[in-house]
Amino acid sequence: MLKNSDWFNNGIQNGEMYYGTYYGYGEVADYQYVTTKSDSTFRCKDNDVTIKMIASTENQSVTEALMTTTHTTVTNLMNNY
Repeated sequence: MLKNSDWFNNGIQNGEMYYGTYYGYGEVADYQYVTTKSDSTFRCKDNDVTIKMIASTENQSVTEALMTTTHTTVTNLMNNY
């Protein structure tokens, strides 16, 4: 959503967007996700949003890519959508 609002809007319109909670273990335990491919997760606390996502490049598969962390606010997301 933060990087590409068209991705979010298209996923909603096409019925391809999924939401859930990852109850596993590790770095993303108890994070929620909004995704079409289960490649990103987020956690909200008050107005702060932490987003963790797989950042693959053209030369990498998702399994080879590193997980990146981005921080934003709920206010910022609401202002953009």
